[in-house]
Amino acid sequence: MLLTHILLYLTVYRVTRLITRDKLPFIEIPREAFVTRWGVYVGVGRTKDGLKRNWLVRTWRWFFASEFPAIGGGKSNLVMKSLAYLWECDWCMSVWVSAGVVFAATHYISLPQPWLVWLAASGMTGLLTKIEEKLDVS
Repeated sequence: MLLTHILLYLTVYRVTRLITRDKLPFIEIPREAFVTRWGVYVGVGRTKDGLKRNWLVRTWRWFFASEFPAIGGGKSNLVMKSLAYLWECDWCMSVWVSAGVVFAATHYISLPQPWLVWLAASGMTGLLTKIEEKLDVS
């Protein structure tokens, strides 16, 4: 059982790294294009228009209207900017990758408390990422 958990943790780490940072062209090209189009520099607030609207219009504009200046020069909205951030964040992406890997593993083998394994695999991925960053001297 310990070997199964170790293999699950390493699988989640590897798949997460593949999605968020690897230079494989069929993953890097769409990732960079998406992040350039929809990503927002950290700390950039939304643009203000000064008009008073009802709560429904304000909420819709907050989530779906182009209120944030994007990296590529265009405008982004909260949903797309969050997806762009997710695509580059190891900690964030590992939660989703871990959910898929643990779900698949639970389908084929019996994992006790899969929700705990899911969270542990995600946390281990984040820790392995930090260790890799510390060891990277390039």
